[in-house]
Amino acid sequence: MKVGVICEGPTDFIVMKSFFTKDLSEHFQEIEFFLIQPALDNTLPGGWSQVLYWLENNPPENRTALYRRGQSLFLNEEDDKKFDALLFQMDTDIIGENGFEKFCSDRGLAPQNPCAPKERANFIRGVLISLAAYETIDDAISSGETPIAIVEACETWIVAAGTEGGGDAEKLLPADTCNRFGRILAKTIGERPQKKYAKINKSPKTREKLCKELCTSCTPKNKSYHYDLSLSHIKQALS
Repeated sequence: MKVGVICEGPTDFIVMKSFFTKDLSEHFQEIEFFLIQPALDNTLPGGWSQVLYWLENNPPENRTALYRRGQSLFLNEEDDKKFDALLFQMDTDIIGENGFEKFCSDRGLAPQNPCAPKERANFIRGVLISLAAYETIDDAISSGETPIAIVEACETWIVAAGTEGGGDAEKLLPADTCNRFGRILAKTIGERPQKKYAKINKSPKTREKLCKELCTSCTPKNKSYHYDLSLSHIKQALS
């Protein structure tokens, strides 16, 4: 199985690719994730706007013809370079930013600033569904496409995977997520952990190393509600 991914950036892709590959391999003998947007070999920025503009500029009929296995614009297109499903991802931490609020308002999507993790994920998922030109998430999934909303950012899944014991990583304040992420990373790369961290390390190389190490023993599975929901939706889209 091959899944094409449209996401906010390389760190998001690395986290999803690492954990999804590990957990979905229980259900699919071979599964691979490939980054479509943002392309790593050009100068285009990533971020929420690139995901949503990509969806606007690639309506369902275009996505099906250009990216989906078994569908072609021309007779000589190579089917083995296409995908069994597509995945669209955004983080919920964009909620409340002026540019995003205006983008939603301009397209008739009522701007919202919900507080609860589930409501924030539902709102972002709804935006993705609307921009992908579907009525419901079931419509998207039945077409082999999966909208993914990560609460609040992909580091949440790192914290969920790397934290022993209970707790809900999706309910952490940003500063707490940053500190827990920093300590998990320090433990992984053999550094002395600090009590507080000013910012999260976003280096793709570091993220790749961290996820590889975590995947030897753990994932966010059964530790993060929206991670489990994402797994379920991808399985349905590939079925």
